[in-house]
Amino acid sequence: KEIANKLDDLTTYLNYELIKLGITSYTDPENSNGVLAFNISDLDSVEVANILSEKYDICVRGGYHCAPIKHKALNTIPQGAVRVSISYFNSFSEIQHLIQAVKHIAKNNLKSN
Repeated sequence: KEIANKLDDLTTYLNYELIKLGITSYTDPENSNGVLAFNISDLDSVEVANILSEKYDICVRGGYHCAPIKHKALNTIPQGAVRVSISYFNSFSEIQHLIQAVKHIAKNNLKSN
């Protein structure tokens, strides 16, 4: 129960903060088990995942996640989605770091458009 509660808290917080930033979230935090998918406007999800890895040392996965039919239903083809898999061992400050990184990427994307 402690593990589930922590995952729910971190996922709900991440989802709420991403939505506040205007980021599209495809996850119902009530049923996520710590997995959240999102996109930053029209940026390619693999590109976003690479930026998070290279510039912010955050490991996520971009693409179709072996579920192209799900992405067709979500209307995320050809973009895919960025998937975050939260662990019990992740901290609140790590989630805040991810939020700040996404905010920075989204802000830079708006400047370039």
